[in-house]
Amino acid sequence: PLLNDLFATPRDAGKTGVRAILLYPLNALVNDQIERLHGWLKGQGKITAIHYTSETPQDRPDDARSPSDPSRLRTRLEAQRNPPDILITNYSMLEYLLCRPQDSPLFGQALRTIVLDEAHLYNGSLAAEIALLLRRVMLRCRVPSNHLLQIATSATLGGSAAELKEFAAGIFSKPLSLVHLVP
Repeated sequence: PLLNDLFATPRDAGKTGVRAILLYPLNALVNDQIERLHGWLKGQGKITAIHYTSETPQDRPDDARSPSDPSRLRTRLEAQRNPPDILITNYSMLEYLLCRPQDSPLFGQALRTIVLDEAHLYNGSLAAEIALLLRRVMLRCRVPSNHLLQIATSATLGGSAAELKEFAAGIFSKPLSLVHLVP
């Protein structure tokens, strides 16, 4: 759904920032998924992405020998100068990005989608922290929750349909009537 939306809907003129945020709990999961995503995007020249973690270099790719692909931003400076369509990161880095003035170009009204992967890991106080983090992102981007496609994914999230919908409504700050469960 995320890629389909980005390909089908061009960036609105005048709207800045990333259009989608994929949020993982750990760098290892970001690194695990990034190659698959770049495999899908490689060579298409329309949608750009960056994985932005503590391992992302500031201004020079670590592997200068790697082939260049315009869909893959490799440095923080590239992302700051020309925000990509997709930002793949972890929640700790997202918190950090919100605080750094040089990363402010990443946050704008172009935001359309937030994906929260491994949602089963977010419970208790961590779920509350993530909900507040996502609210800060939406406030920073000046995009209300009901204007965003927000997806929580998990292979092991348990509970009744009503409990799962309540969880999603809480973490995404959405009215329960706008939450849909896709088993």
